[in-house]
Amino acid sequence: MTTIKQSNEKAWVEHTALRDKVNESPLLRSLNAVRMKLSASSKRDRFILKHLKQHARKRGRPLQILDVGCGGGRLYLKDFGEVRGVEPDDQLRQAASRHYAEVKPGLANQIPYPSGSFDVLTLIDVFGHIERGGKDESIAEMFRVLRPGGILIGFIECDAENFWYRIAKRRPDLFQKYFVARLGHFGLELATDTDARFKRMGAEVVEVRPIDGFLPAAGYLGCIFGNTEYLQQFKWLVPLVAMSRIFGATLITGEFFNCLLCPLSVLVDRLSPPNHCTALMVSYRKPSP
Repeated sequence: MTTIKQSNEKAWVEHTALRDKVNESPLLRSLNAVRMKLSASSKRDRFILKHLKQHARKRGRPLQILDVGCGGGRLYLKDFGEVRGVEPDDQLRQAASRHYAEVKPGLANQIPYPSGSFDVLTLIDVFGHIERGGKDESIAEMFRVLRPGGILIGFIECDAENFWYRIAKRRPDLFQKYFVARLGHFGLELATDTDARFKRMGAEVVEVRPIDGFLPAAGYLGCIFGNTEYLQQFKWLVPLVAMSRIFGATLITGEFFNCLLCPLSVLVDRLSPPNHCTALMVSYRKPSP
């Protein structure tokens, strides 16, 4: 488990370093701006930006934003106000501190800020890592630090009933090894169960959109099935994984194919049953008294 955790931390640190490199180059920043508008891999960023813009217009002033499980930080959040973060990992917290006003050690259920401190709370690639027994406590804590009328904007990893997950679950031992333990997704729930949990805790829905069902992003199949025992049991996966690896061989080729596939990917998301999707993009409001 320690090796898995170290591997994940290494990947997050490398991603943060790449992000900072892009930010330092005017050319790369311009190309990244185009990618965010066109790529299937940027659906969540477009969703987050849309709701930040809407809430900023509604408030009519710079926002106070908290990024929970902030990793190395998300630079575009700073365009909407003052950003603070909580992050348990020392390296990532140090990286985010270069961009955010303040970053403190903390977890979704242990946020070191007073009640009603923030207009917006972002929760990106975090909720699936929280075990089911701790989810309600985490939701209550996150809404505690939001102001009345404030919003939680999230990208939440989900369990799924789509074709790829049904194949993976034919081997429960391998599913646990590669889909759960390797990624640290110890709290995956179906999309409808996740949405129901937030509503049960009193959240008001602004928008909830399931995404990433049958049509995966470039490189996805190579990432989840490649170099695993799945290829020994399901031989027909081998050419699909090989093709996926070609599509996602480099950042450039991956984003090229993600841009080509984006319109179809969005259409498939909208036509797919919610529980066939592997993630939820959410915006929930804290009720006003």
